[in-house]
Amino acid sequence: MTDDAPLARLGPIVGRRHLLTGQRRHRAPRPRLPLGRGVVRPGTPQEQWRVLQACVEADKIVIMQVANTRLPDGSAPSGRYDRGVVQINTRRMNKLELLHDGTQVISLPGAR
Repeated sequence: MTDDAPLARLGPIVGRRHLLTGQRRHRAPRPRLPLGRGVVRPGTPQEQWRVLQACVEADKIVIMQVANTRLPDGSAPSGRYDRGVVQINTRRMNKLELLHDGTQVISLPGAR
């Protein structure tokens, strides 16, 4: 399987708009990730699960990113890796679900 094939599988899961590869800048201050690397932004826990399954099947390194604080190399891939890297940014998963009349809450990773 080429490096492009696993990334192509992620587009239908999250929508092409939420799969950042190619020449687009999607991480500052460095330019895009090299071929075989990308940023995928799932919108639900189910999408995140399917993305993780596809990455594991394709033998990709997964780096999770939540806050995107722009701190140097905090959760962004840097250096050399022995295979492709997929960065999963969970900021789209930004819902709070109130339970039991608001006495409990389920907070998804991108919630503020």
